[in-house]
Amino acid sequence: MINPEFQFGQIDVGKAYRDVRERITAMVHGLSPDEWEAKVPHCPEWSIRETIAHLAGVVDDAINANLGGVGTDPWTAIQVEKRSTVSGTEILNEWNSYAPFVEARFTDIGLGGSQGVFDIVTHEHDLRFALGQAGARQSDALRVGLYFIASRFENRTDAQFIVDGIELFVGNDRPTAGSAASATRPTFTLRASLFDVIRASSSRRSVDEIRALDLEGDFEAFLGLAPFGFPETSFGE
Repeated sequence: MINPEFQFGQIDVGKAYRDVRERITAMVHGLSPDEWEAKVPHCPEWSIRETIAHLAGVVDDAINANLGGVGTDPWTAIQVEKRSTVSGTEILNEWNSYAPFVEARFTDIGLGGSQGVFDIVTHEHDLRFALGQAGARQSDALRVGLYFIASRFENRTDAQFIVDGIELFVGNDRPTAGSAASATRPTFTLRASLFDVIRASSSRRSVDEIRALDLEGDFEAFLGLAPFGFPETSFGE
């Protein structure tokens, strides 16, 4: 059960994706060839150009139903390699040309597209950090990303997120002291901003940084249930 206070169902998921795409486009528009090749610290194997190549590749693969291995390193590596000799501007144009088809699909399927929005908003903030352009930390895309994270936890543990002061309970039933659920399933409460919950859940915070968050209960349960691993050291975001 994911409680309704965040009104996830009222978000146009396709528009949330488009808004991020337009913000990223504005950030990278006009970069010089050298700036396109600057490394993205949160994605140390990728440059800015290669990060955009991944985003364009996701759209390309979605349109062509090439979704075997979706989200895996080999799947994303092919997207980047396919565009290895293409300029950043050309990749950006490709992405902007084809993304509206995917955005329309996301609008139709709603929160079924939450993983795609989680991916793009994660990379939006990777690029913002690389370019020194922090912002957009209360976007609808981050809220859709929160839904994706919550859905990953649902049915695997009973947990409580308090995001910007609003409770988001995840699980089948609220655990009570002494209940079978509380005895056999890891539980924790995480209080943080929307931005920090998303960044902590997407490999953008070190374990020490997560320990510094207001996280009560089974710390290891949170680490074990997050969808990705964690960097050894802080990026200083």
